[in-house]
Amino acid sequence: MFGYEFSEISFSLSLIVSFAAGTLSFLSPCVLPIVPPYLAFMAGSSISNVKSSSVFSTNTSWLFSIATSFVFGLSTVFIILGLAAAAIGS
Repeated sequence: MFGYEFSEISFSLSLIVSFAAGTLSFLSPCVLPIVPPYLAFMAGSSISNVKSSSVFSTNTSWLFSIATSFVFGLSTVFIILGLAAAAIGS
């Protein structure tokens, strides 16, 4: 496109474009409303817990293990779907 290959574009320009695309996808109307419930789920809190306590205190290692488990589980699903699509495509 425009006489340039992606391999010819500098790394910094590629980094800026990918960051901008990620930001736009995060701010899209189908993703942004999901962020508050996701953060509440990761923190292990509910609205009643937040209303009852003025200071938010959680166990950091527990929160990290929940977030890591979520990321690994979601990644596993998409890796399996990608492998299945590659197998079907070949």
